[in-house]
Amino acid sequence: MRHWGGRPRTRTRRVRESVILLWHMRTAALMPVTEIKRRATEIIAELEPDRPVLITQRGRSAAILLDVGSYDRMTARLALLEGIAHGERAILEGRVTSHAAARQRLSKWRQRR
Repeated sequence: MRHWGGRPRTRTRRVRESVILLWHMRTAALMPVTEIKRRATEIIAELEPDRPVLITQRGRSAAILLDVGSYDRMTARLALLEGIAHGERAILEGRVTSHAAARQRLSKWRQRR
């Protein structure tokens, strides 16, 4: 396998180069775990919203590092999607109720609180 400069690439060199590359799904930066160990405080301070860092170990994906705001937004979206999926399953299984019956149940629930 040849590098752009025409020099042959070794496995170590390929791994180093792949760490530098960015993938644009969510523009995640690739970073080996050894780099995280050396510069953890600096890397955490430089985290950008919605720009995760893909941590690699021995050239393979191992973990994702996110800022707290991105993580919170992601978990909120996931909860919403799970709620929608739960509702769609209920509809498919016939577990539905009329608007009037739902209002009545809600008013009873409110009175108990």
